[in-house]
Amino acid sequence: MTKKIIVSLILLISSYGVYAMGIKQCLFSEMTGVVNYEGKLAAGVKLVRMVDLNKEVYDETVTDEEGKFHFPAIYQSSILRKILPMEFVVLQDITAHFKGKEYEIWHSVKRSPEVNP
Repeated sequence: MTKKIIVSLILLISSYGVYAMGIKQCLFSEMTGVVNYEGKLAAGVKLVRMVDLNKEVYDETVTDEEGKFHFPAIYQSSILRKILPMEFVVLQDITAHFKGKEYEIWHSVKRSPEVNP
């Protein structure tokens, strides 16, 4: 009897883990914009986007000749966040690298796993 209960619990936990891995959480929503420098469109600006999960650099892009840029959304599947009750808090940063200087242009805290909350 005890063996059946243990096997049932293992199957239940395993199936829950597969279900939880299939649910994506949005860490950083898609972002499109234009960068200006001293009132003019800024071409060739390197933008570095980070998410505060050990300050990992997720991606970077360079503005086009019209100063435009685009970042796709960043998603992550997390079993731990689904099993344990915890608050969703993700720090977000974008820095611009232009003419030998670094500028912080975006610093925010995302508190919801949905896209564009």
